[in-house]
Amino acid sequence: MMFETPTRTIDAPAANPVIRKVCGDCNNGWLAQLEAATAPILGPLVNSDGTRVVLSPLHQTTLARWAQKMVLIIEAVHEPDSPIDRAHYATFMRRRRPTENTVVLIAAYAGSEVALWYTRTDLHLPPTEHAPRPPVPNGYVATFNIFRFVFQVFGNLSPYHLSVTDERGPLDVVTPIWPDPQRPVRWPSGSVVDDDGLLGLHHSAGGPARFLHLPPPNPADDAAP
Repeated sequence: MMFETPTRTIDAPAANPVIRKVCGDCNNGWLAQLEAATAPILGPLVNSDGTRVVLSPLHQTTLARWAQKMVLIIEAVHEPDSPIDRAHYATFMRRRRPTENTVVLIAAYAGSEVALWYTRTDLHLPPTEHAPRPPVPNGYVATFNIFRFVFQVFGNLSPYHLSVTDERGPLDVVTPIWPDPQRPVRWPSGSVVDDDGLLGLHHSAGGPARFLHLPPPNPADDAAP
């Protein structure tokens, strides 16, 4: 099959590019430290032979931080019209981790067509359960793989404090690792995705109304360092 999708799809960069939105001190400081911490965790996973491994809460947090960083870098480098605004970058750089209303899932890929692949779909997150769909995207879901390892990141760009809940049903191919990892998880958690399944995993995430639980706005949550 050919990887064709109505969402924006690019061949993900096989590198760790330096972007102008990130200052030199960060690139040579905590971001470099994040790369060093991620490499021994992610390295064996991207080249996995299918052997199940256990990821500790610290491993999950490190992978989630790295996944959010990669989404922001890819969007900055390849997407001049990305809906991800400067405030989203600034929040990540200040907190050095995703926000609590970002969701990061992982899966395992056993296909043969792509080694490095990335796609994003814009989401229109309503401020209340029955509110109309906002005309301007205020969220996104990004899915990308690095060889055998798959990340899926749900980001909230709205001023509301949203808790993203996956209601796609019993998907045994994905494992949540953020927010708030509390216990070790196994990867792969169950089934793995093939080439069709990788696209299907992303497209199944495109219905924003299915992913929202909306407590009252709480901007103070993101003000914490």
